Amino acid sequence: ISGCGKKLKEKLPNLKVIGCDPKGSVIGGGVSSPFLTEGVGYDWVPPNVDLKVMDEWIKFDDKNAFLMARRLMKTEGLSVGGSAGGIVWSALQYAKAKGLTKDHRIIVVLPDTGRN
Repeated sequence: ISGCGKKLKEKLPNLKVIGCDPKGSVIGGGVSSPFLTEGVGYDWVPPNVDLKVMDEWIKFDDKNAFLMARRLMKTEGLSVGGSAGGIVWSALQYAKAKGLTKDHRIIVVLPDTGRN
């Protein structure tokens, strides 16, 4: 996210990059603890992640991640797992909190293989 976010901010200086991270991962801050969502989050910050690129972080829990993944399969036909579910859940929470409407643009990258 930091590589793409950095490049996009060069072209779109008003762009906000929102990091989404499972509760229990330390990348977006907090204390390391167990979580079930695969494919996102660590108990350490990878050296290639530039945390300064992110304007904000949203933490999601396993329950909301997996429920959203099921919803995406059922309503959108997307074969995704918990990581994508967590990202979409986070995007919806952000949109709600900021009062965004259909006139706003949100780009969501689904980092998922549909494994779980």
